[in-house]
Amino acid sequence: MTKKNDDDAPDAPPVLRGDDAVALWQQGRDAWNDWIAAHPGAEIDFGGVDFTPHRTKGEKLSFTGFHFGDGYVDFEDATFGDGDVYFINTEFGDSIVDFKGAAFGDGGVFFWGATFGDGIVDFSDASVDRLTFDPRTFESRSLDCSSLIVKSAAHFDLSVATDKLAHVSFRNAVFVGPFTLDGVLSAPPDLRGTKADHHVDLSDLRASLRRQPPKRAWPPILSRTVPDHKNAVADAARFRRLKELAEANRDHAAALRFAAYENRAKRWHETGWFASVLDMAFSGFSDYGQSIWRPAAGLVVLTAIAAVLYRAVTDWGCWADAISLAAGNAVAFLPQSRAVRADAVDALFGPDPGTWIDLAILAQAALSFVFLFLIGLGLRNRFRL
Repeated sequence: MTKKNDDDAPDAPPVLRGDDAVALWQQGRDAWNDWIAAHPGAEIDFGGVDFTPHRTKGEKLSFTGFHFGDGYVDFEDATFGDGDVYFINTEFGDSIVDFKGAAFGDGGVFFWGATFGDGIVDFSDASVDRLTFDPRTFESRSLDCSSLIVKSAAHFDLSVATDKLAHVSFRNAVFVGPFTLDGVLSAPPDLRGTKADHHVDLSDLRASLRRQPPKRAWPPILSRTVPDHKNAVADAARFRRLKELAEANRDHAAALRFAAYENRAKRWHETGWFASVLDMAFSGFSDYGQSIWRPAAGLVVLTAIAAVLYRAVTDWGCWADAISLAAGNAVAFLPQSRAVRADAVDALFGPDPGTWIDLAILAQAALSFVFLFLIGLGLRNRFRL
């Protein structure tokens, strides 16, 4: 992480540091915001500050409505003492917001309605009792909560995050109480090594992959792919960890969702060409067993095409016989379908339909079985208890 500019550097922004920063904070929101308005690029340095002498034990410590401009904001290794800490409607600009190693005492830390610009937010190695991170806008590129310790409940709502957010890490974090992570992310959050002693709620988390159009290769790559092997392996591992957490908390829908993206990340990288083609087909026809309507639609379309084909090769014979043959092949496992198919074949093609018709009938029956299997898989996943 890039540290703040040196005070003596040419054209360096002003730095509000230590006791001066605490004194201005104690004057209240209006005085603080007036100073920031006059120095919009100033760097705010509360690094190592102990707020305990400046608050009554258990009293809230508030930065509600404070503006921090576009300069570096440093709370690294700050000590906040016991009691709630409010960053409600606080405005952070386009720079680094650093809470690395900060120690919050007993009480909650709240970021309700806070705004974050295009920068980096760092909570790594911090410790807090309860944490609610629910910003109004979040345009940051990175949220680093690695090795964060939360002694009670933690809730991160990143539903307002933009596509700029390419890195979210809770690696090796410890959540003693319940942990909730919500949002729609363009990259998988990293929860590898995370320890959670209570419920982990990922039901409202949607994470996808950053993929690019396929490059020329042989054998050809037939779908979008993660840019390189290293990223693919890392993304697959992140989704695998999300899947494990969802399964541990019996959230089957989330586990299926994360497993699907794990497979997409490995496609063309960790799986061979033929396996990747099968994986792509599994994704397209059933969304990895999450969809019922896709294989059902495939079965209907296949049956309709087969009926048209059977009628066409008999010089446009009887529609009823062609439909009976196609429908019978679609449900060939039913005992009654055998007689229906035999009558239809005899009416359409006579006693000897020929090799190509036999192959067409077998191919339709095989593909219909695959679609029926995928429908059953989707139903099983949808209603799994």
